[in-house]
Amino acid sequence: MLNPSPICRGLATLLALVGTFLAKDALLVASVYCAVLVPLLVSLRLLRTHAKFVLAGVLPLAIGLLILWGVVIGAAPGLPHGSAPIEGVKHAILMSLRLAMIAGLFQLCLLSLPFGELMSVLANWGIRGDGQILVAGSLTVWPELQLRAGQIVTARYARGLVKNRSLLTTIRQLPFLLRPLLTWVLHTGILRAELWHQQNLIERAREATPPKNGTIFGNAFFLGIAASWMTVNVIRFLR
Repeated sequence: MLNPSPICRGLATLLALVGTFLAKDALLVASVYCAVLVPLLVSLRLLRTHAKFVLAGVLPLAIGLLILWGVVIGAAPGLPHGSAPIEGVKHAILMSLRLAMIAGLFQLCLLSLPFGELMSVLANWGIRGDGQILVAGSLTVWPELQLRAGQIVTARYARGLVKNRSLLTTIRQLPFLLRPLLTWVLHTGILRAELWHQQNLIERAREATPPKNGTIFGNAFFLGIAASWMTVNVIRFLR
């Protein structure tokens, strides 16, 4: 089974992130994303989660980047404004692909672990105490945020503040969601941190699920792919 040790998991993720940040070829990034990262996400049953994040987070940013670099600036970084709109579009596509790749790498590294094992892995990386709470809290906020947003929109429907339930009307409710959602996230975040500290949940979860040592094949597989990806992009970056 492809199960790397905590150290190899962190090192492979770091190498892959460095390679992604140095990548300058959008076609190469897209090829590795489709041929390597997506199949790994499928094998770990994380593709649906990743697709939701890409559609909700990366796609809107990609549209904004295309407008910014392709229309407003009309050039890639380092070129005069308006001199090369096509290069600006290529730069926006590259940045969008990098964002999708980075999101997939973090999901592959963190979301593929049970909560208790994740806490043990973080401890192996030297992340303890408040750092563990921050990471664990960030993984639990998004589902709760979706639930709370749905409750707010439903309440506005019930009070007759929204005329219909079309997609466009739902999108227009975003300004009314920001304040209550921000307040709720801060409030629940503080309560969650205090509760976890009082009940020592992080330590109990880490002790209940010790990290797996991983297999030799899993370690070699992930480190090999990550190191190859970084090496290729370092060589292309230095040319």
